[in-house]
Amino acid sequence: MSGGRATVRGKQGKATANQYGDITATDSIGEPLVSKVVIELKRGYKNWSVMDTLDSATPHTTQFYKFLQQVLAACKLANTDYFLLICKRDRRQPIVIMSKWLAGHPLMGTSPEYRKHIRGEVHVEGDTVHYCAMLLKDFFAIYRPEHFIGL
Repeated sequence: MSGGRATVRGKQGKATANQYGDITATDSIGEPLVSKVVIELKRGYKNWSVMDTLDSATPHTTQFYKFLQQVLAACKLANTDYFLLICKRDRRQPIVIMSKWLAGHPLMGTSPEYRKHIRGEVHVEGDTVHYCAMLLKDFFAIYRPEHFIGL
């Protein structure tokens, strides 16, 4: 069910600690990350782009919009505002789309990798979602585990 256990339990009014999204922690070392950040993985979806929310005549019907709907629903169940949406299109490099706090982290402005990013805003079901997208390898060059402790 790839992240579905917590979603199903959430619909029943039950909480499931550290089990939201596609990446969960079975070891306590991962708990500081997955307790604060919902991580969704997307691969195998064709013909979508972060640009869909800008140039689509019906942005709320695009695959990217649906990705955001899913990760935001998981964030609500997990009681957090932070997400990482890691995506890989065929014959393209993996990217990460991250929520506002992560996109606005002070580290971002000091890293050379930060220069290669896209910032955006989209309205999803009445909420304004600010995000930043970059190559996954650049994300790993900027962030370290300690950056997520204390979110």
